[in-house]
Amino acid sequence: MAAMKLAKHPLVLAGVGFAAGLAIGALWFGGSRDGGATRLTTESSPADEVRASERERPPESPTAPRSEGGSMPSSAPIDLAAATLAAPPPPDEERSVRRLVADSARTTLGGELPADYLDEAVRLAKQGIDGQPKMQGMVFARREAMRRRLGELGSPWEIVVQIRTSSQKSFDLGYLEDERRGKNVSTTPLDVDQAIQPHKSEDAIHVRSGVAPAGQTAVLESVEIHGHFGAPSQRDGRVSVSFGNASLPEIRGRGPTRVRLEGTRQAHRFTGFGGGDARIDVYYAAVEVVFKGRWSPQTSDARVEEKPFRAMLVEGDGFIRPGPIRIQVWADHGGGNPHTAFLDGTNNGYIRAIADRPVWDDLVELRKARQSSTFGSNVGVVPPGKVLRIRRIDWRARFGEFTTNSQFAVQAGGTQIVALKGPELVSDEEQKARVKAGSATEEFRSGTWTGELLVRSGEESRTSLNCSYYVLGEAVFDGELIDDPK
Repeated sequence: MAAMKLAKHPLVLAGVGFAAGLAIGALWFGGSRDGGATRLTTESSPADEVRASERERPPESPTAPRSEGGSMPSSAPIDLAAATLAAPPPPDEERSVRRLVADSARTTLGGELPADYLDEAVRLAKQGIDGQPKMQGMVFARREAMRRRLGELGSPWEIVVQIRTSSQKSFDLGYLEDERRGKNVSTTPLDVDQAIQPHKSEDAIHVRSGVAPAGQTAVLESVEIHGHFGAPSQRDGRVSVSFGNASLPEIRGRGPTRVRLEGTRQAHRFTGFGGGDARIDVYYAAVEVVFKGRWSPQTSDARVEEKPFRAMLVEGDGFIRPGPIRIQVWADHGGGNPHTAFLDGTNNGYIRAIADRPVWDDLVELRKARQSSTFGSNVGVVPPGKVLRIRRIDWRARFGEFTTNSQFAVQAGGTQIVALKGPELVSDEEQKARVKAGSATEEFRSGTWTGELLVRSGEESRTSLNCSYYVLGEAVFDGELIDDPK
């Protein structure tokens, strides 16, 4: 009776069950003593099939029954004598390379590589490319994955990048896969002729591109940029392009703009478009940038003769127009702060209004006006590859106050042309005497400068008219646009 009670004890039952489990497991997985082993066949996954392609499978047992799905039915007997031992897993090095290549290609493609292609990619990664380390082989495998998704560029080649941004956005042709996976990437073309909308955040990109042919390096021959420059928060838009570790002339404009640059520049990376070889930076604009070029063999003796890029076509409202450039500024109290208007039509933020007609004759008495304003004709940015050569400047100023805050100044190309201050024109004693006698309390000055000054594209802020504290001023710049000699 005691033995029966002991046999029914839970701990004893658990021990017996555990021992039985070990025995069954040994029979199931360990096989017979004479070296045979049982191989359990289950439904294979895609990853298993890929690994199986790396090694020679042993023959299946003809007596091992299978279910329709490939797994062994529970009622099928186990034929230990006919079962075979599975091949060992691949070496650690090959398994590591396969995992890295698969992960890299999966990042690039956004999905899994086919098994045959993965095998080829692993083979390339293991042997290296052109004597480079194995990691270079994986870079090559990733590039081949890009080729599968993006296609290969033709000859001559063309790449189109469209960007809409209400702030700023950068794009590097060497990292096409990174941009393609971005959340703001559009699969359909963007409308670059439509201005950036007020109070709306925009950040989108659309790319039509491909991969360079093997053994070829890109040679850029032209860049055409068109779209709508400027945003509500920033009147001017800018596009900066670099290629082959060199910057092309920056494009700055306002409103509808079209510019075509032509020259010759070769990329330097072995992939044809490596990181940093071709980059676009867009600020406050909706633009399309079209790169065009040809291929050159990737050999040390195949370097092409490079030529600087120059603007062959310039169209747009934001560029300087022919004729004298006239800038007028009327400064109210403004806390004595400078009210500055620049050559490109922008100002330093203290000017409240932009007039559509001259303001010089609108103000009868300077002290009574309560809103600063500016007017400009033929103002704008200097076209890329061009220089504004200024030969003559006519200026005039009206002072309504003569404190130390009352100032007038003209600058061209960073050179101070004239600078006047109220106390230098009329002393306090003279001003009081004028008021007492009821004579004119305003002071007028004018002058002319002649010479030669150069203003390059991107240097427009170095040419300006500044007025402050009840001063009205005008500057007329007379010159011409010439090719940049540098």
